[in-house]
Amino acid sequence: MVRPTITYGAAIWYAPQGIVTSRKHVDRKLEVLQNKNLRNVLGAYRAVGSRILEKEAGIPPISLVLTAQVANAAKRRLTSKGANIIKNACATIRNQAIRGGNRRRAPIAQKKTPGELMTAWLQKNIPRSTWKSEILQQATAQNERPIPWKKAIRDHTQKSWDKAWTAYLATIPLGTVKAPAQLLTTSYTPKIYFYVSKATSSLITQIRIEKIGLNAFLADRHVPDKQATCTCGNLRQTAKHILYFCPELADRRISLFEAAGTRDYSKIVATARGAKAAAIWLQSTGLLPQFSLGL
Repeated sequence: MVRPTITYGAAIWYAPQGIVTSRKHVDRKLEVLQNKNLRNVLGAYRAVGSRILEKEAGIPPISLVLTAQVANAAKRRLTSKGANIIKNACATIRNQAIRGGNRRRAPIAQKKTPGELMTAWLQKNIPRSTWKSEILQQATAQNERPIPWKKAIRDHTQKSWDKAWTAYLATIPLGTVKAPAQLLTTSYTPKIYFYVSKATSSLITQIRIEKIGLNAFLADRHVPDKQATCTCGNLRQTAKHILYFCPELADRRISLFEAAGTRDYSKIVATARGAKAAAIWLQSTGLLPQFSLGL
């Protein structure tokens, strides 16, 4: 409901990055708006970055969504029945302007219109066979199978998203222990959030991102009177420590492994069964009273 409202009429007011008329501040403002909504959906803290929010929710960056919409609009403009009428009308107006001008003046280089800039960008980013069959509506060679338009746009969106995700992972300092959500491959889909309550879904997100209301995170955020240590004496009270290592909960951990169907922590936080079991078990410990209503 929110995103269609944000992106309404994008073909008029948005230009993809790579076109001279594009403006990065537009992307930044829209990304802030989308991230605010994704935090509400996922139940994540403000400390969580945009790339993880998008990946966890399975929602591409808003700039890529807008790019796909603009590309589809450009295709309609180039191939619809009214396209030739508009093209001929523009040519007529342009020729009249040239004939009515002072012929002694040196010819002025015509500035490309936003539509022409978009067409050039689209031709550069769409497979040649797709452009030939979908836009030029020409037959392709027998050994050349054109990619359908919708698939070509989806492939471009996914490729750009994968590139942004890879660039984000490259910013993580070497030697830093990555959170489970940062170990995701580019083909991740958020099936682990299906068919669970809002409280459980939020807790799954916080466990996977490791931005959760336990001592280590609260101390990192400089919450008054909070120390990072666990009550068992461990230096950092994290979700992984509570779920897998804390000796004070050792006798209760058997039920967690039985519910998750595995003792492998990486599988627990990466599968629907394991993530749900981990969230419910962590809720039952009472360490996070803010989730008590979700039990």
